[in-house]
Amino acid sequence: MRDRDNKRIGIACTVLAETDLAYRINDGKFVTWIPKSQCGEFEPDGPGKKTGTIDVAEWLATKLGLV
Repeated sequence: MRDRDNKRIGIACTVLAETDLAYRINDGKFVTWIPKSQCGEFEPDGPGKKTGTIDVAEWLATKLGLV
């Protein structure tokens, strides 16, 4: 695995849907699917909240226009 694959950045977002393999998020500009294999667990702003932060592989966030 290359170094770029290990760098992660936090993305503030709303989780619109979740499957076993991915999160569908809205960051305020884009709606996209993020594979769980390329991100960390979603950290909600509070119990039951759909807004929060998710750590995403930097290369993927750049490719998807999230940064």
